[in-house]
Amino acid sequence: MQAVPTELATQARLNDQWRRGLLVTDVAPSGPAYRELNENSSIIVRVLYPQKREIRSPADLEEAISGLKHGDLITLLVYEVRAQTTTSVTLKAQ
Repeated sequence: MQAVPTELATQARLNDQWRRGLLVTDVAPSGPAYRELNENSSIIVRVLYPQKREIRSPADLEEAISGLKHGDLITLLVYEVRAQTTTSVTLKAQ
């Protein structure tokens, strides 16, 4: 995960809301988000459930999921460079 690179933001003509999100750079094949997020094109903007919060950094995301446990559901507002979507992910034990 990283801040959205300026070059990507410019090429994709992202507005400020999406530019401030967190770009997904690696998705573990065995992880709960594998089928929901795309490397280098999914931008996590905010957590919608269980508690709304803006995501601007890896620390923000870590804090948002730190209290969750195996089987809990988290809903994210995700901007795909091609379309805005929301996605729900059920956490699995690591």
